[in-house]
Amino acid sequence: MRYTILTLTLMLTCSPLASSRIFARAQRPGNIRMEQHRPLRAKTPAPSQLDGLIRKLRAAGATVTKGSKVSQPFFTAAGRLLYVNGVEVQVFEYKATQKANADAGRVSPQGSPVSTSMVTWVAPPHFFKSGRLIVLYVGNEPRVLKALKASVGEQFAGK
Repeated sequence: MRYTILTLTLMLTCSPLASSRIFARAQRPGNIRMEQHRPLRAKTPAPSQLDGLIRKLRAAGATVTKGSKVSQPFFTAAGRLLYVNGVEVQVFEYKATQKANADAGRVSPQGSPVSTSMVTWVAPPHFFKSGRLIVLYVGNEPRVLKALKASVGEQFAGK
């Protein structure tokens, strides 16, 4: 008996993130079996908690603008400067809450030293944490502290 193998691939695109494939195979002339495979989906990145913080700060009455990127040797995540009522606030957004918790656990209750780093602050440090965010504000502007507390809760370390 003679077998003819026929493979037909048809790709239907439903959206940029999903596609469907239908395969038709002829094992013998006149005998076609259809197989359908589930679409592959790309992982959707978690929504930015930084954008949520900005919305909360503005809802608390603060003016907020985004600044440049920032880093600290004692945090493993990249950070972003925010200007809250014209004052610098550093925000570090982690990919996972567990990583943010681990870095937050390295900060002493007084905010210095942090992990194995000795830090001399130019003003009182205030560390806040909410979800995947760690917020560091070095200063004592009451309106900024009030907006941060309203947006992310009480500080976990600092003065």
